[in-house]
Amino acid sequence: NCPSFLAAALARATSDEVLQSDLSAHYLPKHVDNADGIIQIETVKLARLVFSKLHEICSNWVKDFPLQPKPHRYYETSIHAIKNMRRKMEDKHVCIPDFNMLFNLEDQEEQAYFAVFDGHGGVDAAIYASIHLHVNMVHQEMFQHDPAEALCRAFRVTDERFVQKAARESLRCGTTGVVTFIRGNMLHVAWLGDSQVMLVRRGQAVELMKPHKPDREDEKKRIEALGGCVVWFGAWRVNGSLSVSRAIGDAEHKPYICGDADSASTVLDGSEDYLILACDGFYDTVNPDEAVKVVADHLKENNGDSSMVAHKLVASARDAGSSDNITVIVVFLRDMNAAVNVSEESDWTENSFQGGQEDSGEDKENHGDCKRPWPQHQCSAPADLGYEGRVDSFTDRTSLSIGSSVNLFDDQGYLDLTKTETSTPQSAKCLPPIQAFSPGIPKSANLIKGLTAKNESPERT
Repeated sequence: NCPSFLAAALARATSDEVLQSDLSAHYLPKHVDNADGIIQIETVKLARLVFSKLHEICSNWVKDFPLQPKPHRYYETSIHAIKNMRRKMEDKHVCIPDFNMLFNLEDQEEQAYFAVFDGHGGVDAAIYASIHLHVNMVHQEMFQHDPAEALCRAFRVTDERFVQKAARESLRCGTTGVVTFIRGNMLHVAWLGDSQVMLVRRGQAVELMKPHKPDREDEKKRIEALGGCVVWFGAWRVNGSLSVSRAIGDAEHKPYICGDADSASTVLDGSEDYLILACDGFYDTVNPDEAVKVVADHLKENNGDSSMVAHKLVASARDAGSSDNITVIVVFLRDMNAAVNVSEESDWTENSFQGGQEDSGEDKENHGDCKRPWPQHQCSAPADLGYEGRVDSFTDRTSLSIGSSVNLFDDQGYLDLTKTETSTPQSAKCLPPIQAFSPGIPKSANLIKGLTAKNESPERT
């Protein structure tokens, strides 16, 4: 439950401390077939070093807190993910509302990053993408002036490097992904595969993207031009195997399954309500209009409280028949509590002036001169979330868990944290952050890796 701004600051400071340490004692012996020259580090030893540095920084900050408050746009989020009926959870999600804080970017417009990765054939590709893609984006030359193109190139770089990793470690998995990057009043979206994001503006769904599926005519022509085929086998599949036409990884299906992302950008004019990022386990069973209705009904029933919106959306997909892993991130772009309040007042005023039915006693109590304020927080889950198996749910923010192998890229100067784990459920609200570091922390967007990732998803058969 660490506030997002503090988590980002701690991640930044810990990363800098680790990178300034001598890591040579943790190197694994080089293999003869390691032609790419990547240094591999023993994960357990690196994890101990990271947690040791983190504890040291926290202890120092308790005595002398180095951050100063700075106004920041408020992004309230609701996040929920479940394994559902699959054997394993192969989804991952990333939520970085304090992007500038994490990368120590000064004199920048406010920036935020949200992503969902839906793995198939294993979780390694989703983990890798959730850890590396946002870092690869920052390293692109055009990041400052063309973030949409930087996102696309980051997808390509992430795909290429994971394919190399897959060859070293005999991995056969892949992952789709959808990313939203907000800079000031601009929303940039990039995606591979069938994970999707939708925008809701003034209560209406706005299409931002078209998922990459083999049944798209342009995708089918691209695959056939490369010598592949698209066949029906319960669903349209590339070479009779995968039901997506683009993804990170899936080395044995290249070049038919390519890593070239598409992107789109739109101006945020202030009328936007929220974004819904989700994997195909959600969008295959819930259409955009249904999703908008679920959110609207939930906000109305719960007096504008949005903390459990993602839970409600996940439950609606499950009730509609989804058996896949389901991950949903709802990013609110304005205060929906106030919006519901205004909507309720407007509805009551309209009914009053149109000579509607006489209010009941309860209505008079709620709409009279002494109208009760909406509750700001709701601690318990709504009673209508009547599905079981919450032990398989994941509702936390981003977090870091370390797996079996970690690489240090000499030419890039950053860590390759290749495994993450899940943690206990918790609601996710992004609190207003803080900026300004102690003098020892560099100002450039240098390096930081797996210190912000989370979640997993299904097998795509």
